[in-house]
Amino acid sequence: MLKKFTQRLAGLSVPKVKRKLKYLAMQSRSKLVRPSYRTPVRNIYHCTVHKSGSQWIRNVMQDWRVYKYSGLRAHHYESFMPNGIDSRRIPERVLPSIMPESTAVTPIYSDLDSYRQSVKPGEYRGIFVVRDPRDVVVSWYFSARYSHRPMGRVLETREVLGDLPQPEGLKYAIDWLADFGLFDAVGSWFEPGALTDKERIFRYEDLNGPNGVETFGEIFKHCDIRLPEKVLVNLVADHSFENLSGGRRKGEEDKQDHLRKGVVGDWKNHFTPEVEDHFTKVTGDLILNSGYEPFVARP
Repeated sequence: MLKKFTQRLAGLSVPKVKRKLKYLAMQSRSKLVRPSYRTPVRNIYHCTVHKSGSQWIRNVMQDWRVYKYSGLRAHHYESFMPNGIDSRRIPERVLPSIMPESTAVTPIYSDLDSYRQSVKPGEYRGIFVVRDPRDVVVSWYFSARYSHRPMGRVLETREVLGDLPQPEGLKYAIDWLADFGLFDAVGSWFEPGALTDKERIFRYEDLNGPNGVETFGEIFKHCDIRLPEKVLVNLVADHSFENLSGGRRKGEEDKQDHLRKGVVGDWKNHFTPEVEDHFTKVTGDLILNSGYEPFVARP
């Protein structure tokens, strides 16, 4: 296991190495902590789509402080699949079996129907974290082209994107994500009357904004994770962009880092009118239905 971890660190930048070591320390500490509260919620399902802060929230959920005030450990179901990855399209991602009890299953890239079909215990909570799909496109484009670790078809995709001008590369990203089922997955969570009182939708933009502490507090309240206020504030601060990026402020870009820029609305810096038109053609009313700011009408 140590050899495998060392191999994963090889070639990483100093901020990335520090980040991974910090997460490892947090996970190790959780094994030594005794819970001061155990929630009756048996499982939490953190649903989302790619490039929507999934690993950020996963790392928050596996922090020792979350375990201390809930008795729930983070569970990454993909690690138990062949090659440690779920290669299915999003609409096909019904969980392969019932999840271990007293865990927060994080993340699950899932549409609402797949989430519904997954077997759950009597007492559970689900959250869906949504991000502006246009920012998802931009984040996916830069990750696939520059920073994502080689796995699956990443190198093949990187080669394709390297030969395309950026507007064409963004259109390629839109088509790829549509074929993968990502846009349909986002839309499914916003169908009228689709959710029960066990599920709530949270915005990445709120988690990443000035009211991030309050929004994380709402997630924990929904999931019956009872962190004291001071602990919550410190938890969110420890997992902030500035702290995890090695001191960069939001907006200071590093294309080679998984934490590239950390800002909301970056699509406005990259979408040309041609890309906007292609996005609308492919996704239809997704932006309107999911409650995000529409494109400004052009004369």
